[in-house]
Amino acid sequence: NEVDIISAAIRISVDSNTDNFSTGNLAATIDVCTGIVISNAKKRMAACSPDFEKHPVTNEKIKAFKIPKWEEVTSIVNEAARIIPEVKTVGWDVAVLENKVVVIEGNPKWNKGVPQIPMDKGIKADLLKYISS
Repeated sequence: NEVDIISAAIRISVDSNTDNFSTGNLAATIDVCTGIVISNAKKRMAACSPDFEKHPVTNEKIKAFKIPKWEEVTSIVNEAARIIPEVKTVGWDVAVLENKVVVIEGNPKWNKGVPQIPMDKGIKADLLKYISS
């Protein structure tokens, strides 16, 4: 009955109709406790990707941005994760709208690069305790 939020990231669209990290857009890491972005953004190219301190189109600063309604985001993810507890790890796509927070989808085969690439830090050890139990 316990849900742990292992990591969180914001996916950032760059002149695209989607925010998909795999198609050239950006991702940055969010502190799961505070909802504050704690890294610059990167593209999926890993080692080849420069850090993006600001959005390349809007010029808005990325790091230190506070995700609106963060408590509601974590609450809805906790609730959704309890629906099928047999799925050990899920990548939740969540949208923060002006008046509400919505779960778009849950991905049991989520992109593990999203939380790792922006921080230049692997999370394999964190994941193993969930998938091997």
